[in-house]
Amino acid sequence: MLAHDVPTHARLEDLDSTGYVVVRSFLNDAEIARFEADYAASSGVDTSYGVRQVSAGARSAIDDKLAAMARAVAGASSVRVDIASVCAFGSAYFTTEGEIGTAWHQDAVSYFAYQNHHDYLNFYVPIVKPVRERSNLCVIPFDAFAARSPELAARLRGRGATRFVVKDGATIVHDNNTSDIHGVLPYALDELAVTPQLGRGDLLLLRGDVIHRTEDKDTHRIAVSIRMMNRETRVRRAELVRGGFLKAVVMTHGRRDFGRLFDCFDAAGKDELTIGEIAGFEASARPARATSFVSFMAFLMWNRMRERLGLF
Repeated sequence: MLAHDVPTHARLEDLDSTGYVVVRSFLNDAEIARFEADYAASSGVDTSYGVRQVSAGARSAIDDKLAAMARAVAGASSVRVDIASVCAFGSAYFTTEGEIGTAWHQDAVSYFAYQNHHDYLNFYVPIVKPVRERSNLCVIPFDAFAARSPELAARLRGRGATRFVVKDGATIVHDNNTSDIHGVLPYALDELAVTPQLGRGDLLLLRGDVIHRTEDKDTHRIAVSIRMMNRETRVRRAELVRGGFLKAVVMTHGRRDFGRLFDCFDAAGKDELTIGEIAGFEASARPARATSFVSFMAFLMWNRMRERLGLF
């Protein structure tokens, strides 16, 4: 497949219904080898998130292919993405050795940062995959979820930071944004699960709000995950600081990158920026200053108080 080609058999319109689509052989052997070399050359696990980051050079080698897919998606669905994330919120390698995503969830960190998981796509591609039938991603088709639980599905559409705990035939739905509970489903979420079987180089294209989990950790699987967003999505400082204690802890663990977001607001002198504007500031910004866990948590609590007082 050439860099500008999109397979004609890919049902991209399914992004509006199920929320995901499989594209076979999205990466060719040379592209896979480049990502494998990038993974091997990475300096180690990012301690903030427990994953290795994709280098800008490795990702940019398939920028034309990502852009072509984004255009095809726009022509077939309501999802609009046009910019690849270049920071730790966006591009990473996930392995069965190190990841912790074996429970049902909607992604949290990217939702805390960018606040829009509808116009947000996860390009998930295994680059090491010894067994096609094992160690895939299990997903909950959004249309099946909406048919079973229409009110909750409507509430979670376009969102993230949700955790699902299956126990005794029911599912407790935790809101990690507010540290509250959305409710309890009277069935096990596993009843709706689908597991697309992926080979090396196959793409699982996921809308950001799709509920998912790792199938198993029985084989040595490495996948590259590249995220694309909409440059017109508006990110608000008030929403960034608002939330419960769990969100504050997650943000404080990732203080290097969340600190850069706050630096963008400060540099612009604004309390609301588009993702495109944030990308521009990040490209020219100096590395965020190192801060301790305690000092960043205090900074976050101070800003929460200011938000409650209507100061931004």
